[in-house]
Formats: sequence, structure tokens, C-alpha cells
Amino acid sequence: MEWPWRPLEGRRTGPTPAAMPGRHPEGTRPMTADLLAALALAVLAVHVAVIAFNVFGLIAIPLGGLLDWRFVRVFWWRSLHLALLAASQS
Repeated sequence: MEWPWRPLEGRRTGPTPAAMPGRHPEGTRPMTADLLAALALAVLAVHVAVIAFNVFGLIAIPLGGLLDWRFVRVFWWRSLHLALLAASQS
């Protein structure tokens, strides 16, 4: 896969990278493909966990209300569920 950036070597045609905002300072390199893949996997895992929690809550809260499950009436749990639902809608 071709990445949209090139290493700093061979691209020195203008001002030094430290003088240009958004460029890498001397002696540093852009993120590697492995690091980017790990970050993408972490973001995916967080999204899957939030979605699973929301789906579980949408099923458990009404069902738990009917079956008198105590944990569905815990304020912090329902607040967290409501907050994550609101955050996922925005």
C-alpha cells in the first residue's frame, strides 16, 4: 500500500521542516504503518465496545425492569448508558 507521505530524505527543496508549521522537526520521522495500524485497531475496539454496551443496555434496561433486575436501576449505569447513547448520536 502506498502511503500519502514520503520520508524526509530527498524532499529538502524549500525551507527547513522546523520552520514550516505542521512539518516534522529535524531528526524525527512520521508515524510508521505499524503504529497507524495499532491506533486504528484501538479506535475500532473502543467503537465496538461502546456499540456493544449501548445495544446491551437497550435490551437489558426494559427487560430488567420487567424481571426486577437490580442493576438496571443503578443510577450511574443508566447515566453512563444515556451519555454514551447521546455521544454516539452526535
